[in-house]
Amino acid sequence: MRTTKRSSSLKKAGSSAIMSHNQFRRNAQKMKSNSSLAGTILTNLETQIQALTMEIRADEKGLRDYEQQLYVATVNYCCNQPKTDI
Repeated sequence: MRTTKRSSSLKKAGSSAIMSHNQFRRNAQKMKSNSSLAGTILTNLETQIQALTMEIRADEKGLRDYEQQLYVATVNYCCNQPKTDI
């Protein structure tokens, strides 16, 4: 029986995926930059959400105060009207 040496297809498949040291460093720097940018974006979003939440709470308090003043004004108006007999 005769055997021949075959080259592994896995060996060929992996050879093109290897990158140089410089390519690796550039990719690592890009990843670091992108992750830093993503962190900055998330921090900015969190700050904006907190500011909007505080603004909404202030608006809700203002609405409650306005409704209370409107109620008091309505009660005072109704109580101070002269009574008429029909």
